[in-house]
Amino acid sequence: MRVRDIRDGLFHVNEGKTEASIRAVPIHSELAEVIKNRTEGKKPDDYLIHEIKRDTKGVLRRSAVFVKRFGRYRDKVFPEYRSNGHRQAAKVFHDLRAHFIDERLKRGVPLEIVKDCVGHEQEGVTLRHYATKASI
Repeated sequence: MRVRDIRDGLFHVNEGKTEASIRAVPIHSELAEVIKNRTEGKKPDDYLIHEIKRDTKGVLRRSAVFVKRFGRYRDKVFPEYRSNGHRQAAKVFHDLRAHFIDERLKRGVPLEIVKDCVGHEQEGVTLRHYATKASI
């Protein structure tokens, strides 16, 4: 995400895998100060998280480098996922999306708002693929 994509209290997502990826997402009040500090003094084309670069050979996209860093962090914090061969079974980068959906639904955010935030247009995708089942 670039600085130019952050305005009017919104993250403007301008590209993605599908047309549904393109949307505006409100910046949470608890994140507003962090975003303000990260954008201050930067040019519109600068990245919000400028510290992330392409891999050393310039081959991988910035997002791939971020995912790899997350994986190393996950392995350090949750070594059990690395040692038992279930690396993809839990605590993968994409789990942050499921966590976001779960936490919003648990807090009573209406499903339609959650769907808008994550870009789900097709009926049932949010609950079928991302939200966890209620515990007994």
